[in-house]
Amino acid sequence: MTLFLGSDELAGLATPAEYVDAVREGYRQRGEGAPARPRTRVTSGDPPGMLTGYTAVLPETGAMGGYMYAAGFGAADA
Repeated sequence: MTLFLGSDELAGLATPAEYVDAVREGYRQRGEGAPARPRTRVTSGDPPGMLTGYTAVLPETGAMGGYMYAAGFGAADA
């Protein structure tokens, strides 16, 4: 199942300190070998554009996920 979360769903779920702790824990797991893909970028010359993505699995946390973003295809889009 895919779960998409926006700002409204995330507001108030944790304190800034709890977010910092979660990020530290993720980096610790990654540093100890948790699987992740390096940044993956797909580009197009005509029309000009780019799609970039990151993915990772945190086995100890029981979470996996990633994000992607795109840019290009028009003068006002980048």
